[in-house]
Amino acid sequence: MSTNYAIYFDSSKCMACRSCQVTCKQWNDREAEITENRGSYENPPHLSSQTWLRITFHEGKEERNDPFWFFGRNSCLHCTDAPCVSVCPTGAMAHVNDNYVVVDTSWCIGCRYCVKACPYEVPRFNEKRGVVEKCTFCVDRVQNGYQPACVKSCPDSALEFGDRNKMIRKAKVRIAKLKEQGFSGAGIYGEKELSGQYVINILLNEPEAYGMPSNPKGTSGQLAADWGSGVVAAAVMATLPIAWAVNRRMKAGREEK
Repeated sequence: MSTNYAIYFDSSKCMACRSCQVTCKQWNDREAEITENRGSYENPPHLSSQTWLRITFHEGKEERNDPFWFFGRNSCLHCTDAPCVSVCPTGAMAHVNDNYVVVDTSWCIGCRYCVKACPYEVPRFNEKRGVVEKCTFCVDRVQNGYQPACVKSCPDSALEFGDRNKMIRKAKVRIAKLKEQGFSGAGIYGEKELSGQYVINILLNEPEAYGMPSNPKGTSGQLAADWGSGVVAAAVMATLPIAWAVNRRMKAGREEK
């Protein structure tokens, strides 16, 4: 079975029904959260340890200057060159099959380096459990031949799932069509960003309009420097044996290769 799968999200087809958002919570046994009306249909206002996926609401103008809604998908993008993975001192944050990024909470020590490193602010700290949590790409479903829960629940094919190369080819055809329809700013996000991501986004506008950086880099370099200088290393090493941390990190690195 292929392991080079990707989630495909076409924002031009999304109608913000948020069935994906609800299904994600149901499949992953996430708790409901109390929110309030902030003058927008977008809810909740941000990701959390209990909300791993949310649909974002944005307003724009067409070529004819007519206003229109467009919607984004805020969740883990499962980067190949993932800053969260590179800064994790225990290997708790790691790639599965060299593709999807997951957190092994049994190894997470709650240092929150991944939270700081992610350019999308995806990993979130669970105060009750003392660990970081985020989207798992539904690896439990994918490895058993099923689609991720969010994809399964989408009623209008805004979300699809399949071989990554095929999804990229499909995205390029879709972008050409959207540009013919007057969406000159339409583009693909995820094909090359951070060496390629396993969520391919069809955007109607520039990434910043969706709250996404055009050139994501993360802060892994600064965190690595902090480790070398001992600014933050001492705090982490106080919580676990040095040999254990080193061996765990080396093991995670070998597994990825």
